[in-house]
Amino acid sequence: MLFRFEKEGSDETPRNVVTLLSFRIMPMISFYCANVNTFLMLYSFEYTLGMKYAAMIRGIGPTNPNMKGAKLAEAFESCGFNNVRPFLASGNVLFESDITDTGELERMAEAALPRLLGFSREVFICSADDLQRIVDIAPFGERKHENSGKTYLTVTFFKTPTKDLLEVPPLALPYKPEGKAFELVANVNGALCCVVDLEHGKTPDLMQWLERQYGKHITTRTWSTLTRMLAKLQT
Repeated sequence: MLFRFEKEGSDETPRNVVTLLSFRIMPMISFYCANVNTFLMLYSFEYTLGMKYAAMIRGIGPTNPNMKGAKLAEAFESCGFNNVRPFLASGNVLFESDITDTGELERMAEAALPRLLGFSREVFICSADDLQRIVDIAPFGERKHENSGKTYLTVTFFKTPTKDLLEVPPLALPYKPEGKAFELVANVNGALCCVVDLEHGKTPDLMQWLERQYGKHITTRTWSTLTRMLAKLQT
C-alpha cells in the first residue's frame, strides 16, 4: 500500500499526500517520461541514420547477364549498403548508408563490381539531397523532356568535378556550340544540364562532344530518369 490517510480531521492528511507526490508519484512519472524520450530518440536515430543515395554506373549494357539490375544490387549489398534497389536498366542503383563521404561510397562500389561480377566500371553517387537541389533550381525552366518530341533534357555528372566547369574550357552558360543542335544551359553544383533539339540533331552528338571536351570520366542521365530516381528515393 503506497500510503494511508489518517483519521478524518487529522492534520496529517495533507502531509501524507505531499509525501506520496514527492517520493512516489513524481519519481515514477520522471522515470517513465525519461524512458519514453529514450525510446523516441533511439527510434528516430535508427530510421534517420542511413542517408539515401543514387548510384549511376557508366557503360552498363543490359545484354550482359552480370550487368542486370539484380546482379548490380548484389554487388552493392556486399558493401554493407541497406535497402538496395536497382532502378531501370541503365545502370542505376538506389541504396542507403550511414557513410556520408560519396567518394568512399564510390570506391567501395567500384571495388565490388570486378570482385563479384567480373567487370570494372566508374560509379557516380549522389545523395538524395544533392538531387533535390538540382531539381529545386529547375535548370530547364519550362522545357520538357520528350523522348519522341522536340527536346531531350540531360544531366551530366563528372567523376572528378572541376572547381568550375566553365574553366574547361571557358564557357558562358547558356552556351550553344556553333553548328550543333544542343545547348549547355546550366552548371548546377558540378552537374552540367543540356538540351538537345531533336528536330535538328541527335543525343549521341552531345555525348561525343562532351567526351571530347571533358574526357570519358563522366556519365549522363536524362532529366526524366533523374527526377524519377529522386521520387523513388523519397518513398
